[in-house]
Amino acid sequence: MKSRLLLNLVLVCVVAALALVAVFEPGKDKPKSSPLTSLDESGVESFTLRNPDVIEFERRNGVWWLKAPFTAPANEIRVRQLLDIARSETDAQYPVSLNDLSKFELDKPKVSMTLGDTTILFGGSDPIDMRRYVLVGSTLYLVRDDFYHHLSAKPVDYVDKKLLPEGAKLTSIAIPGLKATLDEGGRWQLEPPVADAPAVSTALLNAWQSARAIDVQRSEQPEAGAPIRIGLADGTAIEFTLVKREPELVVARKDWGLKYELVGAIAKQLLNEKVPDEPAKDTDDDEAAGLPDEDGHEHDETDENGAPELSGPEATEAEDGEDTGEEPMD
Repeated sequence: MKSRLLLNLVLVCVVAALALVAVFEPGKDKPKSSPLTSLDESGVESFTLRNPDVIEFERRNGVWWLKAPFTAPANEIRVRQLLDIARSETDAQYPVSLNDLSKFELDKPKVSMTLGDTTILFGGSDPIDMRRYVLVGSTLYLVRDDFYHHLSAKPVDYVDKKLLPEGAKLTSIAIPGLKATLDEGGRWQLEPPVADAPAVSTALLNAWQSARAIDVQRSEQPEAGAPIRIGLADGTAIEFTLVKREPELVVARKDWGLKYELVGAIAKQLLNEKVPDEPAKDTDDDEAAGLPDEDGHEHDETDENGAPELSGPEATEAEDGEDTGEEPMD
């Protein structure tokens, strides 16, 4: 009896050992992932994206610009996302012949990106593993498919949404009905004079320096409207056309053929318009004061979320049992 138990124990150990060998395969290296390209972003000064538009990017004095199909400063984050795709880690790679490209929708790829002498072709995707087929040279790669939307956007989607260049130093702001000019003493002078001029000029300056549109569109034809002129410290000026005030502010740049849409407080501040106050909460005065209602019952005080405030033992129990659901900060 004991010998049979011992034999069974030995067999169990042997099976466990074989299972470990099958799973971990000692002595065999795991396949290592490799990037699509060995791209060094610092060495890239231009590249082309075809999606099916032909979009050309180039770096000017360290800043990325769209060169075609129109000229405009590019959104640096979106350009970096495109360049990061060229360094994507691959899950697998295989040699592939030209006759097999149609199987992976690479015979007529919808998107390609050319960086120097390297062209990356993006084909279809594997619906099961959610991997996209990518061709570089004669090698087929499988890459995690979480970037395609960056490649397939319209040219205007790559435009920087900031109205003025980063770090621009303003010397004058001329908007309908008001002109602000920086004098030699570093003070802003307003024409016509207005009450509380320092606060008005500061608000106007901050608004224009930080203004960022929620949307940018092409403007194929010159837009009609009142002129806006922003003078810069280098002696140049940027001119906009006030196309529309409400319900959203739209200003156009004729030299770039672009329209910028802005909403909210910033849209008002750019034109020195009063920002509407937030509507007051609809609360009953008696309730807010904690006074008795018509039935003679006194209202409980409420916290900022409208929940009754507790005190004494009830508050302690509520705090002890409260689950905030907040994640710890990194």
